[in-house]
Amino acid sequence: MPHDVFISFRDTVPDKAEAEKVCGHLEAQGISCWFAPRDSVRGERYPRQIVRAIHDCRVLVLIFSGAANGSEHIANEVDLAFGKKSILPIRIEDVSFSDDLEYYLRAAHRLDAIGGIREEHLQRLTVDLRKHLGTAGARAATQVAESPERPASKPVAPPVAETEPSPAKPGAEEKLRTRVHPVDGLTYVYIPPGKFMMGCSPGDSECRDNEKPPHEEEIADGFWLCQAPVTQAAWAKVKGGNPSHFKGDQLPVEQVNWTEAGEYCKAVGGRLPTETEWEYAARAGTTGPLYGSLDAVAWYPGNSGGTTHSVGLKQPNAFGLYDMLGNVWEWTSDNYDAEHKVVRGGSWVDYTGYVRASVRGGVGPTGRPHRVPVRGGIPLSV
Repeated sequence: MPHDVFISFRDTVPDKAEAEKVCGHLEAQGISCWFAPRDSVRGERYPRQIVRAIHDCRVLVLIFSGAANGSEHIANEVDLAFGKKSILPIRIEDVSFSDDLEYYLRAAHRLDAIGGIREEHLQRLTVDLRKHLGTAGARAATQVAESPERPASKPVAPPVAETEPSPAKPGAEEKLRTRVHPVDGLTYVYIPPGKFMMGCSPGDSECRDNEKPPHEEEIADGFWLCQAPVTQAAWAKVKGGNPSHFKGDQLPVEQVNWTEAGEYCKAVGGRLPTETEWEYAARAGTTGPLYGSLDAVAWYPGNSGGTTHSVGLKQPNAFGLYDMLGNVWEWTSDNYDAEHKVVRGGSWVDYTGYVRASVRGGVGPTGRPHRVPVRGGIPLSV
């Protein structure tokens, strides 16, 4: 039977142990994987088994190390998958791709697990694989059912779970609820109801007047929010074309005005978040200006290299949302003043002080800056 994932690794003791860890976790999550120690496929049958397995899989997961970097077998396996399969490298050692692999992997969605793959890396990998496997994965546990009330050809929002969660305090022990949307193919995350302090974070010396005073807000109803900014591939699928300044399927779509952002959300059965919903989702239970260290969670001038980056490469917050800070500003539904709409989150080009959970900016609704995109809207049926 074809497998969802082919795991490519160099047959050294540490790399093999990491590959076994990944395969065991994926199988437990209902994602089938092809995993064969090299010494079990010696001789003439080895190449045919490898070729067949890669041909039949849907995603190649590469355990990337210094040993793998110089392996002819690894290069051949990646070459076989290139252009036909999604490739997800997991970097377990701090080494750069060799010239042989750089061509194939320069645009791949990479997961850094330097020093060894831990539970948080396995959870992130599972989420990433759900994006690539979508609703057609052989045994994916998060398949999206078609709404019985609407024909399949119309946009449908991610369905509600059988039971609503209690008001949540996000934490490592809490299991993320995600759904792959059948219209845009993106992963949406359920944001549970709760209360939080909106505005200036305690001790934040960079807080501005438009973030004051801090005040308590309550999100009475849970909602769904796209796990990362809308990609250019998703925009093309839903709206057609690509208005972005920086081009790349997995880069966030930008140069999208406020009206177009709202139209996208409507097309997938949702709407833009309010800025209260946005900040609540960005903070995910934290009270500081950031939900992690700056370099770990955000692309900003100090590490962006003067460009946007593929979504989902940085550390997510406790709700499992990526790029809430940095990379690109995000539209919300609210007015900043009589002539501008609120944008949140900071970007790749704005200085560090703008990359904070409470920062508010205003952009005219017809503006198309190449640092403002849209995050997938909140489906209305939650």
